[in-house]
Amino acid sequence: MGKLSYKPRQDWVVNCLNQFGLMIKAFNKEDVDINNYIEWTEIEEGDDNPTIPRGYPKCEKHDIYLNCHGCILCNNGS
Repeated sequence: MGKLSYKPRQDWVVNCLNQFGLMIKAFNKEDVDINNYIEWTEIEEGDDNPTIPRGYPKCEKHDIYLNCHGCILCNNGS
């Protein structure tokens, strides 16, 4: 069984992967700014969590990267 609790539409998945491929091709090493990573991993005033967790931790159940809200699949009930 897959990680999702539903079967995604194939045409949507293919379109999203094609768009992601274009983004990857347009990305250059020079576009990386470590200061952005540092900023996104800091807790700002009024926030309980940083935008992204430090060190790129993964969900133990789904083996996907966590965001500031935890695991997207756990949060969706998968």
